[in-house]
Amino acid sequence: MRSMKYSNRGKHIKGMVAVVTTGTLLVHSPHAFAQTEATATLEEVVVTAQKREESLQDTPLAVTALTPTELMDAGVKDFSNIDKVAPSVQVFQGAGATVLAIRGLRSTSFDPVDESPNAVHVDGNYIARNNGMNGFFYDLQRVEILAGPQGTLFGRNAASGVINIITSKPVREFGAGGTLEVGNFALVDAQGFINAPLTDTLALRVAARYLDRDGYYVNGQSNAGQKGGRLQLAWEPGENLSVLLGADVEKLESKTPGQNIVQWLFTSAANPVPPRWDNRYFQGNATHNFTNNELSGVNTQIDYSFDFATLTFQSAYRDMDEKAESINAQNAFNTTPRSGHSTTAELRLTSNGSQPLQWVGGLFYFDDFAKGGTSTTTLVQLGPFPPGTMTNSLQLYPTTTKSYAAFGQATWTPSGLQALHLTAGLRYNYDKKTGTTSAGTPFGTTSFNPSTGCVGAEIEGSACAKDWDKETWKAGVAYDITDASMVYANASTGYKSGGFVYGFEPVTPPQNIDAYEIGSKNRFFNDSLQLNISAFMYDYTNFEQTYLRAVGGGINLLTVTTVGSADVQGVELEALWALTRNDRVNLAVNFLEATFGEFNLSQLSPALPNLTNQSLPNTPKWAIRSGYTHTFMVGEGTLDAGVDVQWTDERGVALIGNFQPTVAGGVQNKQIVDDAYTVVDMSLRYTSPNGKWNVTAYGRNITDEVYYYSAAYSAPSPTNVYPHSISASQSPPRTYGIIFGVRF
Repeated sequence: MRSMKYSNRGKHIKGMVAVVTTGTLLVHSPHAFAQTEATATLEEVVVTAQKREESLQDTPLAVTALTPTELMDAGVKDFSNIDKVAPSVQVFQGAGATVLAIRGLRSTSFDPVDESPNAVHVDGNYIARNNGMNGFFYDLQRVEILAGPQGTLFGRNAASGVINIITSKPVREFGAGGTLEVGNFALVDAQGFINAPLTDTLALRVAARYLDRDGYYVNGQSNAGQKGGRLQLAWEPGENLSVLLGADVEKLESKTPGQNIVQWLFTSAANPVPPRWDNRYFQGNATHNFTNNELSGVNTQIDYSFDFATLTFQSAYRDMDEKAESINAQNAFNTTPRSGHSTTAELRLTSNGSQPLQWVGGLFYFDDFAKGGTSTTTLVQLGPFPPGTMTNSLQLYPTTTKSYAAFGQATWTPSGLQALHLTAGLRYNYDKKTGTTSAGTPFGTTSFNPSTGCVGAEIEGSACAKDWDKETWKAGVAYDITDASMVYANASTGYKSGGFVYGFEPVTPPQNIDAYEIGSKNRFFNDSLQLNISAFMYDYTNFEQTYLRAVGGGINLLTVTTVGSADVQGVELEALWALTRNDRVNLAVNFLEATFGEFNLSQLSPALPNLTNQSLPNTPKWAIRSGYTHTFMVGEGTLDAGVDVQWTDERGVALIGNFQPTVAGGVQNKQIVDDAYTVVDMSLRYTSPNGKWNVTAYGRNITDEVYYYSAAYSAPSPTNVYPHSISASQSPPRTYGIIFGVRF
């Protein structure tokens, strides 16, 4: 059994010059290589990271491009483990949602009206919140991860990065395909698509997915369930006009995340540590969680090409309904409905051709409605409070958001110096929110409504209102050393709008980031070796952190503050090498130093810690991923044998701010730290001679390594039957299975 410890790791790297990485390409997929009889070369990968199609290696940004085969080989079915294929991404899980960090920066709030500084898009359309971003990982073309502020072109809450899920689009030829995966824990994952030309100008694509898996814990926690479908219709009536219409619906059901007691600070026969995946012992404030998310949306994209530029209109409407239920160790049953809907629209004009001046400009609009509802808790006994039913506190009532932006970015290549590329961009952002919260009883937390006062905001009718505006910018230079090698440097800013959150500080100010980055992208040996390296430095102000605050009677409640800052520096290297037509190697090395700057919670309460210069949660100093694949010829077919190894350094895993135990001998102001871990995956895939079918056998985490997504210390209180314990959300255990694939 792994043990957890406390550490104060984290000093700033002084004087580091900035930058980041770039495109992880597929190693296991034969489509990543253009093969001849004697040699293998890496194919060009096209991305849209700058709102236009261009080669990944010609894009002076840190971009990771993930193919469907790479996601499948790593077992990535949603965002919950995307860090396996993208080392610059860190994953947290809790309260029925997945929270993503890019280079250590994230939101720790799971509240439905809070927003992340990492923007998730589906086909370029913004997804408003963490609870609504899973469920899209089928029939994909690729996933693009843009590390660092994307405040000019993507803007809305892209302070620390953007993840863009790009689905497969209808084409004017018939096609169909699918995969069926079966594995341990009663896994069944079936997905497929049909693409059909309806006329010479009209094409239809339909895709669907069914996923069901038992939980990793004996009580069923950490299971998975999804039913979803997507329909897209593409119409091209002429050379200059194209129209894309889409609709999707997803239903996600799970008991997640599971939590297990993994350590007692005082051991005794009465306090055993349960076996892995047991979870029959669970922390008093941790719960059996049940979530039921229903997501749906419609979207459209219209492109019209002029001689000099292409005019694009994109819009989407998304709806989310969630019901979260929980039962804790006191048999307190809590149910919280959450819902919301949002509309996005963008109109932009993008230059055509290969003129010395390439540019894009546009307008953006966002309208969002969200509510956390009123949770009802039925109590058997909760400390000093009597049994019965009560209205829980810290709930947000309807909150609206309206956002407007205008943006432009241009890259100039001087005619006399065509190896030099100069980029400048500017965006104006305006955000306005309205909303209220209740004080709740019996805890007496801060109210936020016109009747009790809109502290930090203005009264507008029956709600509180607050607006913010901000200009974000980018300046960059790139230089082509050769046709296959480039160096670049960028300075940019990012912005996450202020908002309303639960707790004692209901209004949070905007979060701002200043970022500096240099890098190099290279191809060597006739395009058989790709080597990209970068370094970066961030200064992040008004960093948001969730923490536990005592409210009396031994009760600790979650609240959110932005009293601090964060400093982030790092270096990233990614390499992909086609050694021969049958041998491929990949390597990704990430070094990250992410620490709180000035972040002293004791200013809010003497009992809270001073977190200044401590590492941000779940930010390993080192993360390394490597893989090797060999292709054997089996008759006219091929057999690909692959192994991937992921090593991650120790890291703090206290997602919320209960960093220090209060027991005798406990060390204050220390994070709960999980040890370094290694995960090994192996796969064997046979592909038929005509490439129309394949079968893959795999084993993931074959050494059954255990690591933790998040952990929490359980202090003594009237609500806790397991005080002085540490509970953690654990990684998936060893899994194995077979995938059958077919394509016509």
